[in-house]
Amino acid sequence: MAQMMIVRRLTLQPGRVNEAIKWLKNKEEQRRKAGQISQLVARSMTDTKEYLFIQVWESKEAYDRWHKSDERAALAEERKSLLAHEPILFYQVL
Repeated sequence: MAQMMIVRRLTLQPGRVNEAIKWLKNKEEQRRKAGQISQLVARSMTDTKEYLFIQVWESKEAYDRWHKSDERAALAEERKSLLAHEPILFYQVL
């Protein structure tokens, strides 16, 4: 199975930027248990209000299982108060 990469452009809530970044990093272990291999949180050097959240998953199937899980649904609820994101872009890792 091919690895899959997800890229999300994030909008972090004003006044909660550090909290949102910390939350993303603190929840990494939960996603790793579900099959996430790695993640990055990046801030644009051109537009410092632009952030990307990049995840590499062991497979699309692993991500799909995670996406349907109650654990992910709970994290999505938590996330709402900290950030929003544009549509997710999916890539196959070559």
